Amino acid sequence: MVRLPTCCELETNTKSQPRIKVEDHANHEGGLAKSSVARLRGSSGRPLRKNFFFAAAGHAFYTLCQWGIIAVLTKLGEPSVVGYFVFCLALTTPIVEFTGCQLHVVQATDTRGKFALFDYLLLRISTGVLAGLVVASVVGLSVLPLWVKLAALTMTCAKLVEGCSLICHGHFQRDERMEWVARSQIFRGTFALASVAVVYYLTNSLLAAILILAFLWTAVFILHDLPLAWSGERTGYTSSYTFEPQRIFHLACQSFPLGIGVGLNALSANLPRYFVGSLLGTYSLGIFAALAYVGVAARLLYLPLIYTVMPRLARLYQAGDRAKFLNLLSTALVLGVAISAGTLILLKQVSRPLLTLVYTPEYSEYHDVFLILSASVTLHFLAAVLIAALQSAHKFAWVLICYATTNFVLLISLPLSIHWGGLHGAGLAALLASAAEFSTGLLFVILLARLADWGHRSPGSGEQCCDLTPQRD
Repeated sequence: MVRLPTCCELETNTKSQPRIKVEDHANHEGGLAKSSVARLRGSSGRPLRKNFFFAAAGHAFYTLCQWGIIAVLTKLGEPSVVGYFVFCLALTTPIVEFTGCQLHVVQATDTRGKFALFDYLLLRISTGVLAGLVVASVVGLSVLPLWVKLAALTMTCAKLVEGCSLICHGHFQRDERMEWVARSQIFRGTFALASVAVVYYLTNSLLAAILILAFLWTAVFILHDLPLAWSGERTGYTSSYTFEPQRIFHLACQSFPLGIGVGLNALSANLPRYFVGSLLGTYSLGIFAALAYVGVAARLLYLPLIYTVMPRLARLYQAGDRAKFLNLLSTALVLGVAISAGTLILLKQVSRPLLTLVYTPEYSEYHDVFLILSASVTLHFLAAVLIAALQSAHKFAWVLICYATTNFVLLISLPLSIHWGGLHGAGLAALLASAAEFSTGLLFVILLARLADWGHRSPGSGEQCCDLTPQRD
């Protein structure tokens, strides 16, 4: 027999029901707050040393493979072949980097998950089409040989695919899954070196080697990077696969200052090549580029260091933890200085035999230029640590000033220094520009440490702490 509730029980249940709903709502709000904090923390519980190890291993392997490409070309061809290869890179890289807007940096520091992976990829593909049109226009108006024009266009396609892979890497960085980044870099580095070495040896065609390189990088993106990135979208961040123009436009506006910055950064890396090639010829450009690539090998531990600490710096800044932010930045700088000193001391002892072993005795005659370029590279990446701190705080206008200062110094010093000292003068101009970049970055970091607008410190305001809208400086 079913017992019916009395009127008093009905009244009691009716009165208690709203309280239960309020408690449930409070629990729901508490769950949202915990979820917000979890999103803010991301996977920061992963050991920093483990992430640094994977980042260092992957980037070291990839950089060595890039160096290996230059070494293979110096062994199999004349310095002019190296010059043409570097010319293709110098022509396409600034344009591709500018249109890429460094979206992977925005994504790596997007602790709130405001944009989905689909948004980043769609914007990158759209800007990639624009980059391809610009490069095609520049190449079409030039007086280069036809095969060089085709090689430049093929290199553009390869760099655009690399940009899509970097979008996936930014997703991995945000979740601090650096082992996935390392695996992708190992795949791409291996395929790049193998394609250039094998294809150029068999065909003696630089165009064919670059074409196979672009095809293999596309395979890595489709078969490795993209599936892992899509699977990572189920970790609690924004997940949307619909085209929303307003959201894409907001992402473009947010990342555009970074696009200018990375474009200026790429331009500063290639300005010495432009001036050397135009004033001294393709042969000297090949010598200079080969020496510069050996110096680039000194960065093996710098970029992994930056990629590892940048997401952590972004979280500390958004949380308003000034002391831990500056402590982590100081640790990274001290480590960078130690690596710089050790690298330069080692290179000074082995520069001549190293150039003879890796390249040919012809290149070892310029070992003093090699040491100047190595010093420039190490100082540049110390400056990059400071700039990474500014990017973590989304002080993009300050980053632009740092890059603009570097390019200004190069534009003023390169013509005079090359006219005065040839390749030695070009190396000294690059060193002077790196010193200017470091000084400007240090000045802005000191200014950042004195600012009062460090995140939002009120407890329970997780969403406000994660707001990544660029500030007006």
